[in-house]
Amino acid sequence: MKDKKLLVLLIFLTIIGSVMLFLLRPLKNTESLGAKDNESLQQNVLKLQSQVKQLQGLLRGFVLVNHSINTTFL
Repeated sequence: MKDKKLLVLLIFLTIIGSVMLFLLRPLKNTESLGAKDNESLQQNVLKLQSQVKQLQGLLRGFVLVNHSINTTFL
């Protein structure tokens, strides 16, 4: 049972890591764009990073609730 929980946690962490790497990737290519496009891309990146942080918080909350349910009822 613990192996299954560990596997699920690793899968979630892998997904979050992949999303973060994907969001950080476009920063390297913004140098060739104009200043206006660069600013809008930077704003979009900041918004997406904020959303990723919110998702990480939700995921941590889900893991804590799942853990407390498992320890209470099992």
